[in-house]
Amino acid sequence: MAREFQFVEGNRFLEAHIREALASSTRQTIAIVGGSASGKDFLSERLANAALTYHVQDGYFLGGIPGPEGITNHDHPSSLDLDLYGGHFLDLSAGRDIMAPEYCFKQGKRTGYVPVQAKFVTLTQGLFVAHREEWRDVIDLLVFVDAPEAVRKERRLVRDVTRAGRSRDK
Repeated sequence: MAREFQFVEGNRFLEAHIREALASSTRQTIAIVGGSASGKDFLSERLANAALTYHVQDGYFLGGIPGPEGITNHDHPSSLDLDLYGGHFLDLSAGRDIMAPEYCFKQGKRTGYVPVQAKFVTLTQGLFVAHREEWRDVIDLLVFVDAPEAVRKERRLVRDVTRAGRSRDK
């Protein structure tokens, strides 16, 4: 059953859920999804800690696809290596460590791999983390982060200028 929270109340709910999962030592997978610049990173980074596995879909970018007016679209499923992401996501959910890719938006390419240790609680976030049924089947708690379109557009502009080195004009 879906429940709707405002940010502070929802954050408290998630923190309590994570504490309970860690205390019970049972495997839990929490997925945070939402539109581009909706606040997934902000929420996930507030919840991430050394006791859980933090897995971010951004590392699986392939470089985006050409969009209108020459602007690269990173919000399309074909802009990500979803097969690699999915395999890694399922491995972490089953307790297996992975080597996760890192992607540099300024360089527009994958820059290497980092070890990610599987722990009892896996927190994953990204635009497409619930894209496939086999992924949804292992998610214990699915959180959708929403923000008004105007807010997301402004956040995205700021993010793209700082993270990818783009100009405010594009």
